Amino acid sequence: AQNWNPLGLENIHVRYITVDKSAQETLYVGSGETNLDGGVYRSFNQGNTWEPVGISILGKKNVLDIAIDKNGIIYVTFLDHRENRDKDQYDVYLSQSIDGGKTFSKNIKLNDYSIPNYWGGRNPGDYLDMLSVGDSKIFVSYPCNQPPLSTNGIPNDACISTLLKPLPFEAQAPRGP
Repeated sequence: AQNWNPLGLENIHVRYITVDKSAQETLYVGSGETNLDGGVYRSFNQGNTWEPVGISILGKKNVLDIAIDKNGIIYVTFLDHRENRDKDQYDVYLSQSIDGGKTFSKNIKLNDYSIPNYWGGRNPGDYLDMLSVGDSKIFVSYPCNQPPLSTNGIPNDACISTLLKPLPFEAQAPRGP
């Protein structure tokens, strides 16, 4: 491609884009950067206009991957510092939407130990394509920290979480202003 045209998401750090296979006009974008608001945005017109969807109201998220299964359920993996606000470490979460992104389920924390990123290096969000959704299972891969815990400030292992479908769904309450 010799010509690229911006699609209306200005000042958004796009991490992932996916097409809804059941509605080819519908695109979903995952965004986020360490100090920027991230979330999920949706376009019903091949990217000409965008709107934030449910997970975007839940605060700063570094969305890593989005997958849509054959039933139209949207799965999102993201990084969050909610349990480590004062530390350079993060946790990996999975959430789902059964209504096209209007609401998302309560987050499922996937890692057992928070994952360090003290020395920077690769941004944890550089580990893209972490999510694969099949007919009966969901697989999420991510850098992780396993005992004995890392003391050098970087993840010491790679992990894969496997979840059985369907996941329980309890919608998150929207955050107040």
